[in-house]
Amino acid sequence: DSHDRPDLDINYVGPHNETEARLVEIWQSYLGIEKIGVLDNFFDLGGDSLLATRVHAQIRREFNVELPVAKMFDLATIRRISLYIAITRDPALIDSLSEEDLNDCLIAIES
Repeated sequence: DSHDRPDLDINYVGPHNETEARLVEIWQSYLGIEKIGVLDNFFDLGGDSLLATRVHAQIRREFNVELPVAKMFDLATIRRISLYIAITRDPALIDSLSEEDLNDCLIAIES
């Protein structure tokens, strides 16, 4: 049973690629929210640490990526998790990122 996106301080931004689209689907299935934006914070959407652990396990399984559970808490948005996955798979990708994505990426790597 899904419900509407909560009233957040951030505007809805839809997925830009396949990875983000799949992450949105995963979050929707656990959070029960219809419209999840890639910049929405998992915890602002009502997620808690127990749910984050389950979502984390599914992300690791589906994307076959080493994503420490603590990093899932630090990243907390689909955009940052997607960037983390992309760069883990292909470090050379950093060279082609926009400045905004690069900043998000640095947060993903440094946290």
